[in-house]
This record gives sequence, C-alpha cells and structure tokens, in this order.
Amino acid sequence: MWVLRDFSLNFKLLTPKVYLEQVLETQNGGGGIGQDDEVFRKNRVRESIKQFFADLDCYTLVRPVNNEAQLAHIEDLNYETDLRPEFRTTMDQLMSKLKNPSRPKMINDKALTASMFLGMAMEYVDMINQQEIPCVVNCFERVVQVESRRFTEALFEELTQ
Repeated sequence: MWVLRDFSLNFKLLTPKVYLEQVLETQNGGGGIGQDDEVFRKNRVRESIKQFFADLDCYTLVRPVNNEAQLAHIEDLNYETDLRPEFRTTMDQLMSKLKNPSRPKMINDKALTASMFLGMAMEYVDMINQQEIPCVVNCFERVVQVESRRFTEALFEELTQ
C-alpha cells in the first residue's frame, strides 16, 4: 500500500494504481556524468519493489488544508470540520481498507503482528530513502529480533513484579 500525501496531479484517465505502476517502470539513463549510475540505482529499487510486492495499491491524498498556518499546526485541527472533504473521503477509504484487510500479511508462512508489520514498513521506508534495495529476509529478521527482545523484556517485567 503506497500513500502519497499532498498529491496535486489531476487524474483524468489514470487511477492512482496505474500512476504507481508507471512510476515503477524502468527508466532510461540520462546520459550525463553520474546520471546513468543514479538511474541504475533507482531502477534497481523499482525492480525490487515490483519483485517483493506483487500486489501493489496506491492512495493519493490531497493536502489536508489549503492554509499554510493551519498546515503547520494540523495536529490541533478537528478532523471532521477543519480538514478538506476530499482529504477526509480518501483517508476514510484508506483506513477502512487498512482496518479490514482481505488476508493477513505473511512472511515465511507466518502471519505478522501489527507491530511486526509496522517494523517491516519502517525498515522498507528507511532503506528506500537511503536508496538501498530492501531485502525482505533481512528486514524480517531484524523485526523478529526486536519483537523477541520486546517479548523477553515484557516477560521479565511480569516475572519480577
């Protein structure tokens, strides 16, 4: 699930999912010094995303408010009355889809807990932002280690009380 916030393109014959598919298409090199290396790295990330995430979906959210001063303090705004209706409609659809998944996310035939899923998502985002290729197995192993540590600490806390 890709969520693009503050999205301003006006789709006429394009859906957000088709837009995402186009963004993930392999690009040709720029031809300049260093540009080909940059395009190559970005294409590796594109291909990895398509390989690891067979079923992609995309939601595009407009800016929640038009006023810059309100945007700077968005956490103080009322969802129902202060945010743009277009933003709320898409956000409500997205939240409904996220709260009612058709099937649990599985890795190595094991269902992920909510915290594991969030950990995986954060690992992917960090790697992509660093222009690295996410490795599902390595990310999963790190998340399992964190969850095991968290479980052990909670168990220890319970036993020492």
